Amino acid sequence: MIINKKQYIYLILIFCIEFFSIYYARFYYDGFHLGLLINAAADIDAGKLIYKDFFYEYGLLNVYLNLLILKISNFNIFSLFVVYIQFYIAGIFLLYLTTKNLLNINYAILLVIIFFIIHPYILKPWHNYILFFFTVSLFIFKKFICSKIRRYCFIFLRYCFSFQ
Repeated sequence: MIINKKQYIYLILIFCIEFFSIYYARFYYDGFHLGLLINAAADIDAGKLIYKDFFYEYGLLNVYLNLLILKISNFNIFSLFVVYIQFYIAGIFLLYLTTKNLLNINYAILLVIIFFIIHPYILKPWHNYILFFFTVSLFIFKKFICSKIRRYCFIFLRYCFSFQ
């Protein structure tokens, strides 16, 4: 596979997003919001039921994903940042590929540049980045796979978004 100059721009911007996000995550502290994430994961780990024993504002999929990440990393918050950075970059990558296939590489590069200018690094390990990835993924699923079974795809998409 030959990489042309325009794809180098994409790779450099993605690398910058990754670098700035990890650098920022090393110094970020928000005891309230990060405490919500850890407390909800600890409550689920202790066997409490969400919305019965405690209230969590950010969706079922989010709390279980956070619990999985935190258990693997021994409740290290930095690992949440790293995983959410990967979801954000994967969402940008899928948008890049979709734009490149539907339009052309110039618009795809422009899209990545706009994302880099508007949002160059992730701010918190927040559910918006996962939702961004799922939105792009489900758009691609709907656009390219669900042309024949449209009704069932919309039902499937509604359930996916309700869990997030």
